[in-house]
Amino acid sequence: MNNYQTNLYRMFLAVQSYLLAQAAITSKIPAFGRAITKLQNKVKEIEDIDSGKIKISSGKTGSKAELKKELAEHLSKVASALFTYADENKITELKARVDYSDWDLKKKKDTELVSVATAIHADALPLISSLADFGIMQDEIDLLADLTADFKDAIGESGSTKSKKSGATKALIVAFNEAKKILENEADKHVNTLKKEYPNFYNEYKTAREILNYGGSHPVAEEENKTDTPAETK
Repeated sequence: MNNYQTNLYRMFLAVQSYLLAQAAITSKIPAFGRAITKLQNKVKEIEDIDSGKIKISSGKTGSKAELKKELAEHLSKVASALFTYADENKITELKARVDYSDWDLKKKKDTELVSVATAIHADALPLISSLADFGIMQDEIDLLADLTADFKDAIGESGSTKSKKSGATKALIVAFNEAKKILENEADKHVNTLKKEYPNFYNEYKTAREILNYGGSHPVAEEENKTDTPAETK
């Protein structure tokens, strides 16, 4: 897991732990219990993918052409975000370095595509926190590195020290997004239903939902303003 995913994972654990301890309240909505179980299962899946207990195909069984297409498409996404960032901030040298169309990238020779991908990854890495505003998160920058390593290995170029883990990287992205949806579409809504009757529970849940930054830079969720309320009976 990268820094942002680690921070999200810790938030998932905090929410999971809090909700399990508040069973007397969450049990008032049967569907809430199902959402908590889904969250537990998804957190376990994230742990298993990250530890390697779940074996994920890296995509190496695909043809070289398929790997090249996937790399070019993802590279175009990252390059576009870098271009708009450079344009907004008037960084002309960076803007020129990342000015590639989809067609440009797809027509590159294999070794040229690897070189461009490596250079764009190097440009994107120190701008992780800034690129979030342009639609690119750290996991997508990590995926670029993994896809580059897989393609580099596929074309038989020596010197690739990056492990072939693009499959696991993509699986983690999916699992994290699914866990976030469980919170946003289910848990958050159930908590909101209980807000009036259990204001302390609501506020404490919001605290658990904060994404605390334990390393690296990334925007974190803002907690709703708390108000002093009488403690409800638990």
